[in-house]
Amino acid sequence: MICLFSYVSIMLVAAFLFRRSKPAVQINAISSVLFAYSVIIAHFKGFSLKVVPFNPVLFFLILPLLFQESEVDLPIAPSTFIPIALLLPFSEEVLFRGCLLRDLGLLWSSLIFSLLHLLNVLSGFEKFKLYPLIARFLAGVAFGIMTLQSGSLFPSILSHALVNALAFFSYRR
Repeated sequence: MICLFSYVSIMLVAAFLFRRSKPAVQINAISSVLFAYSVIIAHFKGFSLKVVPFNPVLFFLILPLLFQESEVDLPIAPSTFIPIALLLPFSEEVLFRGCLLRDLGLLWSSLIFSLLHLLNVLSGFEKFKLYPLIARFLAGVAFGIMTLQSGSLFPSILSHALVNALAFFSYRR
């Protein structure tokens, strides 16, 4: 639980510090800080990041759910691709599938994963809808199963990064 509180605290402090910045600068700053924190946590907690073969069936099952996920209100700048597609998936998987899956189990870690994304609504990045909460919960379950089956965070990080990268290009107008 300490991971969750420190993760959210770091995110809120970074959001406060960059609150007057453009959305792209906010995304870049917050994701960079969270990525650095997650690398430290992954190292000290000894999470497995080894590249392992995994069954991509779960990824292809959740993909259609996530593509109807949400309406983004802000234009997504090209400079936010790396934070959205790589840094945030790594950070979120270290937190949710690394720390919380171990401590709270599959369903609770997935529920918290879904609820934490409400910060996107509070920050004005997307409009509130119930469907994205459900889709993100199911994605959290799928990512958790990938981690449990493989014994590594690599499959969930890769799948999460692919989902975010595809979403990034589908949102860009």
